[in-house]
Amino acid sequence: MKRGSAHRAIRREDAEERRKERQKRTPQEQLTLLDSKLGEGQGAVKERQRLTKMIVTKGTQEDSHVSKKIEKPKTRSGRRAERMKRKNK
Repeated sequence: MKRGSAHRAIRREDAEERRKERQKRTPQEQLTLLDSKLGEGQGAVKERQRLTKMIVTKGTQEDSHVSKKIEKPKTRSGRRAERMKRKNK
């Protein structure tokens, strides 16, 4: 692997293109692609489980990447207060 900044930029662009292509595919299309590349049921076990779960729950790829933003206390005293709240529940 070449380590120069020019090659790094090329790799970054390639990764962005792959990411965009992946976003266009549905979970079922992605499973089909994995089967064609790796063989049916072979490899990418966790990815297959995730895709299967998305298909079963009728979720889309965008829904799976949306996470709940949890406000974390930034100060030590704030973290301690949160810990005490959890402990006293």
